[in-house]
Amino acid sequence: MSVIILEGKVEELGNSTWSQGQRHYSMIKIGGKRYNKLQISDALDNFLSVGSVVRMACKKGMGTSLLVCAIQESDGNITNLSAMIFVMAAVVMFGCVCIIGLLPLIYLYAVFGLGGAIAIVLGAAVFFAVLVSRDGLKARSALNNMPAPVLQPSA
Repeated sequence: MSVIILEGKVEELGNSTWSQGQRHYSMIKIGGKRYNKLQISDALDNFLSVGSVVRMACKKGMGTSLLVCAIQESDGNITNLSAMIFVMAAVVMFGCVCIIGLLPLIYLYAVFGLGGAIAIVLGAAVFFAVLVSRDGLKARSALNNMPAPVLQPSA
């Protein structure tokens, strides 16, 4: 998973469906390049229209979809996806790892003692929580120090 910056004039928006506060586009053509399977929240979708010049910071999701985390308009205004989504994903992953970590806790207790077993389970939980949320938080802040996107004149 990584952060991808899409920049240019929005030339085409494909078919879209809506579910649970997310708009799912089958494809988007921006800056002359076509991207398939784009997810964008309703709050950010308001700034995405054919003909607008934008810069978007996207997180590569599970599978092939891109999740738009921030969008910058041609006047320089940046709108970010709420960080709470990524914090909640981290909390959920932390809880899942702690619950799954309880299963081998007896073995870990026998080998490392109580303190070591708890440290290993909590360490694994923190590791996976950071792993799940870090790309989204990076993408959310990727546009902060960039100038406004401009349309490059075609040759």
